[in-house]
Amino acid sequence: YQIYIVTYRGHDGKSLEVTKKYLHDHDIPYDKIIGGTNEKGKIAKEYNMQLFIDDKSMIIKQMIDYNIPYIKMWKEQDNNIKYNVAHNWDEVMEKLHERGI
Repeated sequence: YQIYIVTYRGHDGKSLEVTKKYLHDHDIPYDKIIGGTNEKGKIAKEYNMQLFIDDKSMIIKQMIDYNIPYIKMWKEQDNNIKYNVAHNWDEVMEKLHERGI
């Protein structure tokens, strides 16, 4: 599998570089980073992503619209999505294992 990071960071022309540095400094692997967009559903479809993880309900609704499988990271202030929710990265890993990933 490949790991793509899709983020709104970068819309200002600066913050994407800060994000890349953070990922590098913390040894967080990824294959591609796509910045400057909130049209994550469109990007997920364009890149034929097999699964999308996000913490915002509006982004998960895009995944539903584009028929992209998702895992919703739970956060108290945005808990409108009740299905396929993970409360932490251990739960994400459990869900990935359930999918055979």
